[in-house]
Amino acid sequence: MSSVNPLPATEPTCAFNVSWSGSDDAGGSGVATYNVYVSDDDGPFTLWQTATTQTSASYTGQPGHTYGFCSVATDNVGNVQATPTAAQATTLVQPTTTTSVVNKHPNGSLYGQAVTLTATVSSTDPAAGTPSGAVQFQIGGTNVGLRPLW
Repeated sequence: MSSVNPLPATEPTCAFNVSWSGSDDAGGSGVATYNVYVSDDDGPFTLWQTATTQTSASYTGQPGHTYGFCSVATDNVGNVQATPTAAQATTLVQPTTTTSVVNKHPNGSLYGQAVTLTATVSSTDPAAGTPSGAVQFQIGGTNVGLRPLW
């Protein structure tokens, strides 16, 4: 019998560690290998780690996607655990957000007022479409413009 160890509710980066463990029945032959499966956004499970003796690996997901994992152990005489019907552990890869602050005025001010341009871009899946965001322009700490990027 094997299972994937709990994961945090959210992962701050796309690459994260997944670990699993297992044991055989008392008097059994012991766990030989694991097959580890992954599901993307509640889709079908696909084989990620095949007949591995390892008990952890790094997985790279996409921002804004939820991943579920389950493991199936095979013992040293070939008995195979029943495949779970649901994820044993899940996590959400947090959407990415990039904020840039640019001050292009040569003296850092305009008529004695600080000038700041801030651009924020968020993406839930860069491969799937256009990210969202906004540009904010401030003079002296007062907003003079806030515009969506797309």
